[in-house]
Amino acid sequence: MNFLYRLFGTGAAHHHSSSSANVEKDLRKKRRMLQLTEDQIHVQEETYETLTETIKNMKLHLESIRQREQEMILLQIDTERELQEDYENYLQKGKKDEEYEKKYEVSRKFLEETMAAKKQEIKAKMEQYEARIKSLELKAQEILKTKQVTEDTNYLLNEEVQRLETQRQKEFVAGDNYDQLGEEEDLEASSNIPLSLQTVPVQPQIHDDQHPPQSSSESNISPNSAGKDLWERKDHSDTI
Repeated sequence: MNFLYRLFGTGAAHHHSSSSANVEKDLRKKRRMLQLTEDQIHVQEETYETLTETIKNMKLHLESIRQREQEMILLQIDTERELQEDYENYLQKGKKDEEYEKKYEVSRKFLEETMAAKKQEIKAKMEQYEARIKSLELKAQEILKTKQVTEDTNYLLNEEVQRLETQRQKEFVAGDNYDQLGEEEDLEASSNIPLSLQTVPVQPQIHDDQHPPQSSSESNISPNSAGKDLWERKDHSDTI
């Protein structure tokens, strides 16, 4: 950083500091975004696991409802057969019994209506479970797709963070190297660097009575110690 002050004055050093600050600010922002995407991935994974577990349990429950339906159908068949056998035994006796016939009709009708209502109830419950399972499966698929997008974003952010960290490290190392430059390396490094922030060619000044030193406004050189020190060292080396 001292090198920048010597060569360009406070303006260039401020520019370097501003650039480093921008890199640091961008790095903090990208790190925060990276952390947010990692948190999102974690939440999405937990949500997906919860959904799949819920779907699994609902499918098991749905299967138990189907089994109950089959058991009810078998029960209806057995009950109807028993009623029919009992009624046939009544007919074989050949003796009319109006009271029995009334009870038989009530039982048969009750069984028919009850079983029809139970079947409808079970069917509605099964349709409800099937619709719920389908909805949860669609949500699980959406979460997987969203998770993939989040993972892709996380990958790109991770690469960007690594790039910014490398850039920051390079600027940090470059600043250290500039601070440690010796006199010869200092002159060599500055040989192609103008001593003014403007793009006007710089010529060394001749200090004698016939050629008085130009003012800073005429030379377009910033009045800082960097230019004076460098040119004095250059004039001194030319006279040796």
